[in-house]
Amino acid sequence: MAAAGIVAVVGTSPSLGADTWLRDLGLGAVGTPGPTPPADTLAGGGPATSAPATSAPASPPPATTGSATSVTPLATEPGYDAASIPPRASGRLVTVPGRSAANAPGRRLVYRLQVEAGLPFDPATVAGTVHAVLSDRRGWQPLEKVAFERTDGAGYELTIVIASPETTDRLCYPLDTVGQLSCRNGPRVILNAIRWAVGVPWYGGRMDLYHAYLVNHEVGHALGHSHEYCPGPGRPAPVMMQQSKGVGRCLPNPWPAVNA
Repeated sequence: MAAAGIVAVVGTSPSLGADTWLRDLGLGAVGTPGPTPPADTLAGGGPATSAPATSAPASPPPATTGSATSVTPLATEPGYDAASIPPRASGRLVTVPGRSAANAPGRRLVYRLQVEAGLPFDPATVAGTVHAVLSDRRGWQPLEKVAFERTDGAGYELTIVIASPETTDRLCYPLDTVGQLSCRNGPRVILNAIRWAVGVPWYGGRMDLYHAYLVNHEVGHALGHSHEYCPGPGRPAPVMMQQSKGVGRCLPNPWPAVNA
């Protein structure tokens, strides 16, 4: 059972008021959650072939209790389009300098952030976005009883990378990301720069929310969670659903847990 004030949306989440849900996410009214594309296409072009799950499909672990932490406003970035992302950048992964302290009780989970040189993103802004997502009270911290801390030195157990499509494909191999998708491969989470730049249309242009989904989904794999499916019409899509491919009849949702 989730902590007071938190509704778990991992696995079979309870049905929430759709009007409230969509209003809070800024994505419109009930019945207008945005277009749902064919299952075999992706925003920005390319097939929707998914990277295979990093482990055999299994029932997700139950949400654990934890203390809610404060919501940090997500950093914002200028808009990008697909043309701003080279299919292949330098191939050189640069660790973003600086550290971000943990803001919650629980086991310290130390990560580093790397951005491939040659991409148009500001590394400091990306770092602010990623850490804000990871330390948000709607994220994994209260459910997994962990506290994320970013380092630019040694002692990390997870590396989060933002990489160009071809570099993503190389780092994710043997998982098949087809130049479009992201993955978790061993101790690395690799976020595809094309998705970071343009998102997907059913998030209604809210790149802050899509960034939250992308980080939470792939870090969820690193925490041991497998893919999930839409639990029913008008319900929040589990964050472990492959929302980059579509949300079906569910509502887009970037968070493992949300305020009740």
